[in-house]
Amino acid sequence: MDIDRTEVVENIFSWCDGELVLENGHWDIPDWTKEKKEEKIRQFEQGYDGDTIIAGADCGSVLVGFLIVDPEDRLGVYELTQIIVSNGYRNRGIGRNL
Repeated sequence: MDIDRTEVVENIFSWCDGELVLENGHWDIPDWTKEKKEEKIRQFEQGYDGDTIIAGADCGSVLVGFLIVDPEDRLGVYELTQIIVSNGYRNRGIGRNL
């Protein structure tokens, strides 16, 4: 997998007592290890539980982004469990298009 997970996050949203809450902070997120990338590939190949929605974005033959949606309906919404766009490909609308 060619995705570079490196990222600096300044704000996150969390679900607290039925409300979406913005939390300020600073998190330096390193790239995934080779083992973590191999684990992600295995999960994609297995399709998680078979009902999980997985979509990817590529640039030529390079995977530059993906999302994972849990189809189990919770409170009338589906859970977007991950959306990742590779460092160097961000701010191009890839996440929005996914």
